[in-house]
Amino acid sequence: MSFTRYIYHNQNPKNLQRAADCVFRATSFAFGITWEQALRELTQVALQVKDAPNSKRVLEKYLKLKGLEKQKQPVKSNNKKYKVREFCNKFSTGTFIVKTARHLTVVKDGYIYDTWDCGEKCVGNYWRVSN
Repeated sequence: MSFTRYIYHNQNPKNLQRAADCVFRATSFAFGITWEQALRELTQVALQVKDAPNSKRVLEKYLKLKGLEKQKQPVKSNNKKYKVREFCNKFSTGTFIVKTARHLTVVKDGYIYDTWDCGEKCVGNYWRVSN
């Protein structure tokens, strides 16, 4: 059993806890830009595809435009899904944007950076950010 390596981090400039802004928090932290800049960039893509700035379609197009390649959901040798805390152990170097059910987070150098510990959620797709 592995423990969750979690660091509280909130990119929201007003430090809001329930802002439904995980897409903006995660992308801004992963790319080293402000929350406002991430919102602006995602909104530009949203206007092009006619969807909400935090929708899956907009996020995936935005990350592709940034040069990131979507990775398939990782599975263990026994075909079980990885939890985010396990993903931290497997991918302990680098920066990753990680999709879970109804949430987006960042794993950087083996630690979850988020406003809450999502370590027990299952990892969906993920993107490796070039540093």
